[in-house]
Amino acid sequence: MLKALIFIAITTLLTSCNVVHVYHISDVKKIKNYYLLYTLPKNEIIIDFYIEKTYYIKGPYANYAKKFLGIDNAIISNKIEYKLKNIDIRSNLIPDSEQAYVVEYKNNFPWECFSQMHNGIITAINTKPIDKVEEINQYKENFYEPELADLIITELTKKPIVFDKIDTVFKQVKVDTIWTKVPIQHKRTDTLKLEDMAREAANLIFDIRSRLFDLFSGEMETLPQDGAAEVISNELRKQEKEYLELFIGKIFKTTFKKSFKIIPDKNEQNLYLISYFSENEGFSDLPQKNYKPLLLQVKSDKTLNYINQNLAKLEKNKNHKYFYFKSPTKALVKILLDDEVLFEKEMWLYQNGLLQKIPIKLLKKKAFYIDNNYFYINSL
Repeated sequence: MLKALIFIAITTLLTSCNVVHVYHISDVKKIKNYYLLYTLPKNEIIIDFYIEKTYYIKGPYANYAKKFLGIDNAIISNKIEYKLKNIDIRSNLIPDSEQAYVVEYKNNFPWECFSQMHNGIITAINTKPIDKVEEINQYKENFYEPELADLIITELTKKPIVFDKIDTVFKQVKVDTIWTKVPIQHKRTDTLKLEDMAREAANLIFDIRSRLFDLFSGEMETLPQDGAAEVISNELRKQEKEYLELFIGKIFKTTFKKSFKIIPDKNEQNLYLISYFSENEGFSDLPQKNYKPLLLQVKSDKTLNYINQNLAKLEKNKNHKYFYFKSPTKALVKILLDDEVLFEKEMWLYQNGLLQKIPIKLLKKKAFYIDNNYFYINSL
């Protein structure tokens, strides 16, 4: 009898030494000596827009493109256009300040190890976090801005723009008793008119084309040898392009990335404003004329997976002490430009997930860990 009482006393003492409680931080009035603070995760959605920016630069002779070259589609004004070329959506775990918990224990820590991120989010119990390779967007593009020199069209002409002009005037002069007209020359500096410069440039274009025709038709007096024809041809085409740009203008394309971060909440409409977008102006934080709203739509699937269902069954046992955790739900995420769907992707999100209670007793024998997409419970 005495041995039995001693055994019961020792068992009770050991049990009391290893008592573990988990409380929501709002229910904790006083922090005891042995405790651990952790937060549950929620998802921050990052939207990357890859924008193609096109510069249209008017040539100085654009008004004469039709008259001298017969070209109808010359650029008639400087402008910039923006085009949504590609979209990527990714997720990042951040702490949910409304879901912070305190683990209180006596003497012995209840688990082999407990891993957290720097911001307090739990990542694993009884095991190390999974080393996940972050999904990298496969879309690659050269990101650059054109140099100012690339956007300036240099006016080319073989003749000097500034030249000396001699004007002759006649002045009446009295010689003896006779009045006679004497020519007098005045020298002055003048500049070529824009139309004359355009005509000169057009003549040069036709001259280059004539030389190209002679080169390829074999009508040149001396035919180039040993690959010289290709070199001459490339140089002539380069000159033709430069002169043509004086009439038709220049087009430059560049690509840049603009990213936005949104933390979905329990929005009944499931819509979140990202920005406003215009093909002529780009992005804007404020609504403006000719801008369309860019929207994020998040629709969560409330269906429980098999782990959620099994954990829900365990919650019916009133004798368990629980570790609180929020399981994610799968969501269909869409990017809308006004009413047009530009992009959609399935993601795991914790925001609208189910707050569940995992028995602490179970976690002493299981490995528990999470990543950006899901959480897992494995046998040790």
